[in-house]
Amino acid sequence: MLPHHRCCLALVALATAPVAAQTVSLRANDGAHLAALIVEAERLGAEYPRFDPAAPAVEGAPVLRTKERPATPRTCVRASLPGPVRSGEFEIGGGLLPRWQPEGPKIWWSPTHHGRDLPLLVLTATNTSDPNQVVTTDPWGLAYGTPMPVVPVPEEERNYFFPTWVPFPGPGQWLVVGTAGPNWGCVVLTILPSA
Repeated sequence: MLPHHRCCLALVALATAPVAAQTVSLRANDGAHLAALIVEAERLGAEYPRFDPAAPAVEGAPVLRTKERPATPRTCVRASLPGPVRSGEFEIGGGLLPRWQPEGPKIWWSPTHHGRDLPLLVLTATNTSDPNQVVTTDPWGLAYGTPMPVVPVPEEERNYFFPTWVPFPGPGQWLVVGTAGPNWGCVVLTILPSA
């Protein structure tokens, strides 16, 4: 987002391809630990479709722009303060070391490949101490920052991102995988007990 600027959000309505194709399911056997979850998430990340700028345009496919930032490997990263962190094609920030609350922490996901027609973001969170405890969010829509006072932002100048709240069932360590179109990212979050 824009950490040092006053801004507001414009939510964008999207027409998208079916979301099921964007979902990464991450489950592990009982007793699996964080390292095993990370290995599996990164294996799925390596297999997840990538953006190919040389691919011919397909009718009805989203038109995406690429933000100018260095490539990041598709690996799971630990959330750290003050953030943001980078994983795969996402920059992830906001509430990266939150206290537990029923509605979940506000975390933003900024995709490298973006545009108003980008498929919705799906997040899958796995509790690292109980890998059978998995939360998959409903798809998240795009937003973009606008200056204050609000003025129209031309499409080519918009920096799209996904504002999210994940309703974690409780405190603990969670491995969260996000996918949207050709963007993949993975972050390990520690949700602290509520005060």
